[in-house]
This record gives sequence, C-alpha cells and structure tokens, in this order.
Amino acid sequence: MWGGREAAAGSPLWVPFRYVGGRVADLFEVVDISIGLGPGVKVDAKYGVNFLGAGSVRSVRLGLDHGGPRVWCERDRQVGLFPFSLLGWPAHAVGRVVNDPKLTERALRLAVAGSLGTQTLEEREVAEAGALVLRDTVAMWRHSTWGDSLPLGAEAHVGLVGARVTARPLQVVDLAVGLVGLDLDPWLAKKPF
Repeated sequence: MWGGREAAAGSPLWVPFRYVGGRVADLFEVVDISIGLGPGVKVDAKYGVNFLGAGSVRSVRLGLDHGGPRVWCERDRQVGLFPFSLLGWPAHAVGRVVNDPKLTERALRLAVAGSLGTQTLEEREVAEAGALVLRDTVAMWRHSTWGDSLPLGAEAHVGLVGARVTARPLQVVDLAVGLVGLDLDPWLAKKPF
C-alpha cells in the first residue's frame, strides 16, 4: 500500500536514523581496543609501521577491531628502534663525506631497518565454516586500505595479559566530515595504489 519496505527506508523519515547510525559506525572505526590472553612480554608505541619497542607474544585477543567485536589468535614478534634509528641518517651523511662505505652502509641499515623495525605478525580467526584464515595485516605504511593507513597506537603485554589501543587518523577525518553529511567510507575501504 505504501510502496513496501524499500520505499519506507528511502523516505525522509529515515534520514536522521541513517545519519546517526553512520556517525556511530564512524566512531567505532576510529579506535581499536583489544585485550590479549597468553604468554609473552611486549611493550611498544607505533605510528604507521615505525615503532619503538620489543617483545614476543602468543595470545588470544578479544576486542573491537575495525568497528566491530572480534576474537582472534595472534603470534607477534617485533623489535623497533624508532626514533633512535633516525640517528643513522646523520651518520650516513658523515660516512659519505669521509668516504667510508662501511659506515655509510651500516648507518643506512640502522636508519631504514631500525625505523621500520622487524615484525612477524600472524593473525588467525575462525571463519563461519570453522576453518582458520590468515588475515592481511600490514602492507607497508598504507596497510591494507586507506582507512587503515598510518595508525597510531600502543601495546603492553606482561605475563599472561596485555592490552592494545590503536587509532586511525583517516577515520577521524571521516568522522569529522561525516558530521556535515559527507561520507568517506567508500574511499577509505579501497586498497591504496
């Protein structure tokens, strides 16, 4: 009689509900919070793929991830020296000036590898059919989508319990422009390049 459910969802009466629902969804996409249960020791602070910290953890993680609740298993080993690794750049320049190839090479290795750090991260989650799936976690500074790019976060894990908090700056921008009715989610869900 009134055009069915599709017509009702597109009517002006539903606009405020869609707007509020979109902003709540944007808010949940800004920050990931999780608790890890399992053996290990790890402390780090991270921006993009640059981090300062070290540790090794095998844990089951529970928390909010990409806007929704999630449970997954994770093995994480890492060492990162950022921002101390930036000292490699002046040493690299000195090595070039004094024509010392060994100093130049070692300083460059410290600057690049120390800033990016070394991290081995495996995430596995139970799929609907009960199979384990390996999730795409990091692809350089961009990660897997524009919305995941350049995360800022910290983690501490001691003994059997740990916590991780990560914020996504581009999702904050999406939340802010969403307040005036613009939605960046279709663009943020794309893979960079």
